[in-house]
Amino acid sequence: MQAPLALGLDIGTTSCKLTLIDGKCRVLRTLRSPTPWKLVPTGREMHAEDLFGTVTNLLERLVRDEVFAAGSTALSLGITSMGQTGTFVDPAGHALGPMVSWDDKRSGPAAALLREQIGDECFARISGLPVGASWTACQFRQLWSRRTLPFGAKWLGVADYIAYRLTGVARAELSLACQSGLVDINAKDWSEKLLDWAGVDRSAMPALGTSDVPVGRIAWGPCKGAVVTLAGHDHLAACIGAGADDPETLYDSCGTAETLIRTVHPDGVSHRATEIVAAGLQLGWHSTPGTMVVAGSHRATWALERIRSMLGHPLEVLVEEVEPGAVTVDGVMADRVTISTALCTPGELWNAAQFSVAKETRRMADAMEQFAGPATRTVVAGGWAQHPPFLRARSELFDCTVASSQAEAGAYGAAVIGAAAAVLVQ
Repeated sequence: MQAPLALGLDIGTTSCKLTLIDGKCRVLRTLRSPTPWKLVPTGREMHAEDLFGTVTNLLERLVRDEVFAAGSTALSLGITSMGQTGTFVDPAGHALGPMVSWDDKRSGPAAALLREQIGDECFARISGLPVGASWTACQFRQLWSRRTLPFGAKWLGVADYIAYRLTGVARAELSLACQSGLVDINAKDWSEKLLDWAGVDRSAMPALGTSDVPVGRIAWGPCKGAVVTLAGHDHLAACIGAGADDPETLYDSCGTAETLIRTVHPDGVSHRATEIVAAGLQLGWHSTPGTMVVAGSHRATWALERIRSMLGHPLEVLVEEVEPGAVTVDGVMADRVTISTALCTPGELWNAAQFSVAKETRRMADAMEQFAGPATRTVVAGGWAQHPPFLRARSELFDCTVASSQAEAGAYGAAVIGAAAAVLVQ
């Protein structure tokens, strides 16, 4: 019988990825499936059962793969996911509503109330976050506030819900919970003040744990007995998977949103949450227990996709290397785009747009340095890291830029985190 294998599941905004690694942390297989969103007038949402069906289908496909043919077994499953999104479940495990995407627009009015009633400074001091409509706190206020929930109902984020369905144990993980806008980052627990504002009782929130403590074991199916661990927020699991979680490294996660990550020691930043948020950044706990993260995010993908649509070319066509500076583009991240000349090729315009976005990313990285110190290298991962013009623009503006060797750093990081936690309970 072969040595047990480890699984990593990354439930992202665009797709769900399941990666299998061996005992030497070598990737044996990765499977993908689209995240099952349904479009609605305000954005998108999904049924919890559809998501669970997508995940179980991936697990079943993987265990039918040839890598399991020689009697291999699954030691562990680490789960990472997007933040903010989730659902309440009743004691029987039934979802009480849809999972609303973090970028859905329906919580906008609640964000205005959060600013008016709690205030930017108070919210930043407690949660480490800026006021915004995407946080779970605003979803609660807009969609669930003062509603009567069944006795024993619990709120479960995306990763929490899948772990619960597999193990029967309801729990949350600290780094993911920090994306809710409901956690007191200094107490490392749910904030009574923010829960009261959101209109949800503390009893409806699951216990908080860290990624080094497993949730339980899979209770049924082809992976029965595998140890399940919540590996944290997807950007942070990917940071670990890319080997970029040391204090000297800037991690650039380029997926549906571009997010910058700096790993920091709590002593240097835990008292500076309001300063960090005022600089346009966020502060929270890392997937690695005992460490914090200063993060920043912007709409790079939205901006670049808008330019690509204007050009009418697929990404694989827009790869030529162009001398920088011949054409400039302003306002790529805003509503109105200004191009310095109409006499340019699609390749020149595309590369100019890449540099324009990269300059915004550079400014965000500079803001992070006042709290995390200078970075000695930059590791880029995610879908855009495979696109040469994107990587070239960052190589011009960031020191020692390298692309991660892991095509799916989030799923890989989840597998590594899950395997490490499982070893401790064997």
